Amino acid sequence: MTLTTSHSTIDYLLDEANIHDTVTKMMLYVDLLRWDDIDKEVFTDNICVDYTGLLGGEATDVTRKEQIELWKRSIGGLEKTQHITTYAFAPTFFPAIVRRNTDHSS
Repeated sequence: MTLTTSHSTIDYLLDEANIHDTVTKMMLYVDLLRWDDIDKEVFTDNICVDYTGLLGGEATDVTRKEQIELWKRSIGGLEKTQHITTYAFAPTFFPAIVRRNTDHSS
């Protein structure tokens, strides 16, 4: 079986870099309390917030304004914060051709 995608390598790498930059920017802006910049440069109108790995429960859809207000209340009163993000990108859509071995005799 051969799987292909319509993404070029350059498009893939640009998308990957933009995702990384956006996540990094979001956490930096949170630490600097730059709420207006998160609103203008990071979030779309509606976002899915998923803290299930941390708090349990279910993912929820909120507006960007709601999420920013939640963060303001949660960390806005802290003297300092430092969010450190690690970079883990699942290369699900890498533009290379993937070949699966269908010979199961070995």
